[in-house]
Amino acid sequence: MSAGALVILGTVLIAFDERVRDYTWRFLNRASVANARVEIGDVGSVILVAVRDQSMAHAPLTIFVVAGALLFLFMVKT
Repeated sequence: MSAGALVILGTVLIAFDERVRDYTWRFLNRASVANARVEIGDVGSVILVAVRDQSMAHAPLTIFVVAGALLFLFMVKT
């Protein structure tokens, strides 16, 4: 279930953020075993920057989602 959530998050970021889309296409087009670790690190950093930018642009929604996730975790734990 967690992997599915990460795939959905990645798909949404690719759909909405041009930087992530460009990095993803470049990674898929020139993927090699030797450069895979560096490329994955680069894609990860671009995704983190995109998440940060999107969360700053939609701060009230981000706060609501984080609070909802925390409440959900507390409900599941008990």
